[in-house]
Amino acid sequence: MVFSNRPCNYSEVPALMISPEVLYNTASEILEKLQGDFESVMLFGSVARGCVAATSDIDVLQMVSKAHRSYRIGNLSASVYPVTALRKLAREGSLFVLHLKTEGKIIHDPNGTLAQCLESYQSPKDYSAFLRDLGLLARFLDVSRKDYTQRWHQLNELGVFILRSALYSQLAAQGRPTFAMQRVAELFQDKKILSAYRLKNAEVSDWKLFLVLRQLIKKYLQLEIHNPFGSFEALLLDSSNHSDFVKALALRLVKGCSGENSYTFFKSRLGWSSES
Repeated sequence: MVFSNRPCNYSEVPALMISPEVLYNTASEILEKLQGDFESVMLFGSVARGCVAATSDIDVLQMVSKAHRSYRIGNLSASVYPVTALRKLAREGSLFVLHLKTEGKIIHDPNGTLAQCLESYQSPKDYSAFLRDLGLLARFLDVSRKDYTQRWHQLNELGVFILRSALYSQLAAQGRPTFAMQRVAELFQDKKILSAYRLKNAEVSDWKLFLVLRQLIKKYLQLEIHNPFGSFEALLLDSSNHSDFVKALALRLVKGCSGENSYTFFKSRLGWSSES
């Protein structure tokens, strides 16, 4: 699989620059690697845009009839969604579905199921509820340097997710949905966005850059990051009062930080019955 390693200049080059030949070869390799069944498959992210680095993941949507977990094989990252779940997200105006609809490349959809699902996407009236949920999740980032050192990987992951989701939703609300972080940083005219985004693939803890990330979240969500309960566990239990989205992300955080036993315990305490 060969791609140009040059960076994309979004002021000069349109998105979706991947050639038909490269797309065909990429599709063949991906379909051979996928685990389990699949009804439809779509390439999305930097590879679909044709703007990749040597370390870029190959992001793939794997639509299935029966749910199973998402997974990674090398640099292939497969996001697995049942057909019913993706249709529900489309009706709810999910940013993820908008991302697929805007920049994705279908590589396998013999019955047109995925294409129909994307066509059913309905833009939300506004993103206020979603932004409010991001603000609730941001409270988990109110940690000391010592706590950050112990949980830096999970906190980086959550912080980057919150920041990019906030920026994506604001651009979508303005009618110019964009999902490439370089282009996002250009539109917001803020180079710190790309600096903080480096935490997504960080291999060591970086407290100073984490503080930059927190400051950006405060800026773009227009809030103070504060845990009113004082402890990680109390804040997690408070998630039971909020949306399934908040509960799911909170449980994912505790699973990454404390392991399967803690995840099972808090999942029960939160009364969570859905797959996360």
